[in-house]
Amino acid sequence: PPGRGPPPSQSTRQKSTPESSNIPPNPLMILQQHHAKISMLDQQIQQLLMNQENPPPIPQSNPPTNMEGESDKNLEYSIVDEKGNTLNSGSTIINNGFNTISFLPIINVEMNEKKLKKLDFSTNKASDGNIYFGKGKYTFKTSGFQESFLVK
Repeated sequence: PPGRGPPPSQSTRQKSTPESSNIPPNPLMILQQHHAKISMLDQQIQQLLMNQENPPPIPQSNPPTNMEGESDKNLEYSIVDEKGNTLNSGSTIINNGFNTISFLPIINVEMNEKKLKKLDFSTNKASDGNIYFGKGKYTFKTSGFQESFLVK
């Protein structure tokens, strides 16, 4: 009957040529695509690094504090800022005679971020995990001795 399509002897399928299905991808085009993807990822990494806050550098210990001890004993100390906030405290053994005490200018690890923000201190940790004193004047205090120092 008419309108049913071509007679069975005529094929409507397109013949595929053996050359078109067996052509390997162009290596230059693949390299260009990979290069474009790598360049895009590199740009994204650079942008992330620029937007990331850099942790502060790790400072050296402060100039040592020299003290003379009357006897061997455990010395309790604190380090305070200009406003009188205790930022660190601890103890060290001093001997009878001349003593040199060195310490790192770090915030006490028990101090939480909420308290640091209230004291207007940065909560950025250095690569070693400590929060170091910012620039300013601080005082090393014991029961009978105190000495100020600067962090530059």
